[in-house]
Amino acid sequence: MALEPRKETICSVIITYNPDEELPRRLTRIKSQADRIVIVDNGSNQASVSRLKLLENDEKMILILNPQNEGIARALNQGIKKAQELGYAWVLLFDQDTKPHENMVEEYRKIYLEYPVKEKIGVVGANFTEVATSKKDLEFENTHGRSWIETKIVITSGSLVSIEAYHKVQGFRDGFFIDAVDFEYCLKLIHQGYKVITSVKPLMLHSLGKTTQHRFLWKVTKTTNHPPVRRYYMVRNNIVLVNEYFFKETKWCFAKILDIVKWIVLIVLFEEQKWTKLKYILKGLAHGMAGKLGRYT
Repeated sequence: MALEPRKETICSVIITYNPDEELPRRLTRIKSQADRIVIVDNGSNQASVSRLKLLENDEKMILILNPQNEGIARALNQGIKKAQELGYAWVLLFDQDTKPHENMVEEYRKIYLEYPVKEKIGVVGANFTEVATSKKDLEFENTHGRSWIETKIVITSGSLVSIEAYHKVQGFRDGFFIDAVDFEYCLKLIHQGYKVITSVKPLMLHSLGKTTQHRFLWKVTKTTNHPPVRRYYMVRNNIVLVNEYFFKETKWCFAKILDIVKWIVLIVLFEEQKWTKLKYILKGLAHGMAGKLGRYT
């Protein structure tokens, strides 16, 4: 059985790419909850790298500098490998702009102690407040008084990863590069007998792209305004997962197909660069069906 998650057993891993000047302030909040922080930079500009190097003055900070963008999956694997070498039982993952609540780790510890089959916990994800809308990402009708709920997927940022489970499922899938990396990881965990759970309470502030809200017919909808190449990865990688898990996770796969249709409709109605994004979506569909992975070129 893994050690319970607490500051002494947790290493945080943060992936950066040209981070803003507020990063050190966010790191202070993370440092109060994790024993060490591993920063993996994915080819930032020289000014950003110079600022990041100043963080190495803190013995609790470890900086890994990639000369080019290796993608989120490979960077996560680099950071978690370092945490594993240092002997930690858990890794707390963050995007560079996520702001965790001060009690995040304490809430995760409560969830761990409450969960009945502790050795089966693969990853614990955080419900969150979306910055653009100030709304909770997940609303639960009935949790039966629990602080957690079992789910299919959690996002990477804010997730508490069991290193033991990570090793068993052989980490994140490098070929996905970016987007749906967390989906693929969670599905692997579930199909190797682990549990994916999420907190009922929001435990962080997080942004999903550059979210904007729009009125459509009788309700307000939102779109994330991701750039064209991100739309390529989002579609390609989800199509790969649909192909691989269609007979194992049929309901989830149909939901992903519906998501892609919704993205197309919202792009046409509300986003800029419509035709460029649609062109990249078509490329993503073609490459996903063909199983072509790696960095888009």
